[in-house]
Amino acid sequence: MRKLIHLLNEARAVLPSLLLLGVAATRAPHFAAHNGPGIRILALGPRNVQFNTCEDDVRQALLLLARFDPRRMARVSACIRFVFVASVCKGGFYLHPGKICLLNFASIPGQYAPTARHVALAGMLVHEATHGLLNSRKIPYCGRLSARIENLCELEQVRCVRRLARAGAEDR
Repeated sequence: MRKLIHLLNEARAVLPSLLLLGVAATRAPHFAAHNGPGIRILALGPRNVQFNTCEDDVRQALLLLARFDPRRMARVSACIRFVFVASVCKGGFYLHPGKICLLNFASIPGQYAPTARHVALAGMLVHEATHGLLNSRKIPYCGRLSARIENLCELEQVRCVRRLARAGAEDR
C-alpha cells in the first residue's frame, strides 16, 4: 500500500510537467525544433537561453557520441525521443512515458569551452538514457535501488565523458 501511495504522489508531482511537455510536443512547429537521429530537440527554457545555441550544443553532443562512442549513442537513440531544454529540473531528468529527456543548460558552467560543453551534454544524455534503459528493463526507481541506479547512471556518464575527452585529445 505504501508503494502505491508513493507512486501516486510521484505521478501527481510529474503530471503538470508531462502535460506541459505534451502540449509543447504537439505544438512543435511553434517552437524551434531539430530532428536529429530520431531525436527531437525543443527549447522551453528561460529567455536568456538562446535556442540556436542549445540546439547546436545538443546536436554536437549527439555527433560526438555517434563518432566516438557508438554503443552509447545507440542507447541514447533507443531511449530518448525528445530532448527538452528547460529550467524545470536541476540538471537532467528522464520521463519514461514518451522517452523524454529534460536538460537544464544552467547546470553546465558558462565558462566551459564549446567542446567541453558538448562533452558534458553528451554525458548528461548518456546518464538520462541509462535511466531509460533500466526503466525499460522494469527495474523500479524506488527505495534502496534508487541510490544504486543513480550510481550506475553516474558511472556511465563518467565513462562516456572520459572516453569522449580522450578521443577529442587524440583527434587534435
